[in-house]
Amino acid sequence: MENGTSAASVARISRCSILAPLLTAPRILYPAQRGYSQSRYDYLLSVLNLKREAGPPAEGDLAEIDALLTIDTAPPR
Repeated sequence: MENGTSAASVARISRCSILAPLLTAPRILYPAQRGYSQSRYDYLLSVLNLKREAGPPAEGDLAEIDALLTIDTAPPR
């Protein structure tokens, strides 16, 4: 190899450049999931407060709220 680099050091650098994003992904994923869950919760509370202020519940309100409570538990592809 040129400049005194060995094949082993090139392989080590290649492994590190491949593994680094895999190791940092959970640090990005978990806060994003937590933020998403918090946003869904805040939205649900806002909808409930709005419906409470609007008066008696309409016929479809319960189905709408139920749909908001349904969580997509399918793993990402």
